[in-house]
Amino acid sequence: MITVKFTGGVELAATLEKLPQRVSTRIQREALMDAAEPMRKRMAQLAPFEPGKPDLRDAMTISNARGQDARETAVAVGPSKAGFYGSFLELGTKFIHARPFVRPAFDENVQKSLGILGAAMWTALAARGIGRSGSSSTPVQSGGGSGLL
Repeated sequence: MITVKFTGGVELAATLEKLPQRVSTRIQREALMDAAEPMRKRMAQLAPFEPGKPDLRDAMTISNARGQDARETAVAVGPSKAGFYGSFLELGTKFIHARPFVRPAFDENVQKSLGILGAAMWTALAARGIGRSGSSSTPVQSGGGSGLL
């Protein structure tokens, strides 16, 4: 089980809520893209390699994704449609053993990515003249790390 700690999340969420939806979404999406990059790179390094093209390592992408509701911003990290077979390698099938590369990349980089995410959002807010109001340090914890950033 993985425990993820992200301090200042409540303050950050409250600050983003005060912004127009379009601006808040843009800030979040850009920060999520930055934060997902270490995971994307590590997935590409860990992906099973076969000589020739197309190669699963070349198919690792970060793309926009739908959140669970209209106010939620999300990105997807992993193989593109060209690397559709990545899920078979990650999880295994009746005929092949699992060769995980997505979950290990997530586990290795989740804390680093959260740091990048928080810093990128506060930097974007500071560029708009919005700063932190105090020293809110209410941690947000996620057991198991099952969700995406």
